[in-house]
Amino acid sequence: IFQLGEKYSQAMNCGVLTESGKHQVLTMGCYGIGVSRIVAAAIEQNHDKYGIIWPDAIAPFKVALIPMNMHKSHRIQEAAEALYNALQQAGIEVMFDDRKERP
Repeated sequence: IFQLGEKYSQAMNCGVLTESGKHQVLTMGCYGIGVSRIVAAAIEQNHDKYGIIWPDAIAPFKVALIPMNMHKSHRIQEAAEALYNALQQAGIEVMFDDRKERP
């Protein structure tokens, strides 16, 4: 809750007439929900002991492809790339983690 007081209502000359006909400046407040609050709420409602289970509506990707030891095995790299290409061609959003760091 943001308590704005009369700062903006005075600047805009925003008010009401009281029962006695006197102009009364409004006291303002507003509610805000930011992206970080939405993400925190989604995580709180959609997780298990292994981590976050993103709801489809806000998931950054449909599939996260994380091949293990891809840079040590040519066969794994080829299989991972083939799977990535097939998923892409099927119109599925894929995050392909091909970093050389250990997972």
